[in-house]
Amino acid sequence: MKVRYCDVVQPRRNFLKYNKVAKFWALKKYKLNDADLDMLFFLIDEQLFTASDFEKYERIHRWDKNRFKKLVRTEWIVKWRTEGQDRNRFALYAVSSKGKRMVDYYYQLLNGEILYSEIPHNNPVMKGESQADRKMSMTMKEINKEILDNRREKLRKPVHRRRDERR
Repeated sequence: MKVRYCDVVQPRRNFLKYNKVAKFWALKKYKLNDADLDMLFFLIDEQLFTASDFEKYERIHRWDKNRFKKLVRTEWIVKWRTEGQDRNRFALYAVSSKGKRMVDYYYQLLNGEILYSEIPHNNPVMKGESQADRKMSMTMKEINKEILDNRREKLRKPVHRRRDERR
């Protein structure tokens, strides 16, 4: 029997490993639904957009005719420029600073740069109101432990310097 040798290729970044946990946290903390959160992720990259741009991306989500108005009302989206007198000047919108902070925090959690808060006041998942909350809170604690262990491991590894840097 011939055994094949193959290298296991590890991805450089594995931040999507715990995407479900981070998404559960964001939905619970900010009282958003799945489609609204995905919409904010898309709009962050668009920077400035019109209502028709919003509708183009909204087509791939569950239909909700009030989504745009709801995101504006709850201040996830703000009007950047009002429409003008002429036909070519459309109203422009942008994701609010509240939305930008939330998305930035979400990415930091995914990258392991920060830990999940284990204080119920800061993280509503830790209150454990449902079975799903209890499971996710246990997972968040395990993720925190894994991140801390990885940080400690990096500190233990000796730094190898090149010969010319030793002097």
